[in-house]
Amino acid sequence: MYLNLKEIVDLIEFSLNKLYDRDSYLIKNDLHEQTITHKLANYMEQYCNELKYSLDVDVEYNRNIKDSKRWIFMNEKKLFKPDIIIHKRGENIHNTLIIEAKKKNCNDCNKIQLDHEKLKNLTTKEDSLYYRFGLFIEFADTVEKTKNKMFIYYRGEKYNYNELAQ
Repeated sequence: MYLNLKEIVDLIEFSLNKLYDRDSYLIKNDLHEQTITHKLANYMEQYCNELKYSLDVDVEYNRNIKDSKRWIFMNEKKLFKPDIIIHKRGENIHNTLIIEAKKKNCNDCNKIQLDHEKLKNLTTKEDSLYYRFGLFIEFADTVEKTKNKMFIYYRGEKYNYNELAQ
C-alpha cells in the first residue's frame, strides 16, 4: 500500500497535533529525542490503524529485511537507524515514509545536514531502500514553529512542509 502526498500530510498533521496536545511537556522540558519520536510514532501508528493502512510504524529500526540498514554516503556504506519509518516489515516495496528529527535548538549543524543528506538519498529511486517520502522535523516549543522547520522529501527533492500542507 502506498500513501499519496495528501495522506502523508494528513498523517503528519494528526500525529503532530496529538503530540503537542498531549505531550508538549516532553518538548518544552528538553527530554531526549528518542522519547519525543517514540510518542510521535505512537500517534502515527494510531492513525494508520484507524484508517486500516496495513503498514508498520517503527522507531530506530535498523534492518533492511534481514541485513543491517545501510545507506551510501561519500561512496561508503554507513549503518544507520532512522528515527521513525512507516513501512512493511520484511520487504522494501512499501517503504512509505522515513523521518529524521532533531530537538529544538539543536546546534550541531553537521548532524542536521547529515539528516537532510540521508533523506535526499533515501527518497531517490536509485537507493535500494527507496522511501516514497522523507520528513525532517526540528521540534520547537509550538506546533506552528515546528511546522516552519519541517521539510518533506519526494524523489530526492526538498520541499517546505507548510507549502505542501496547504
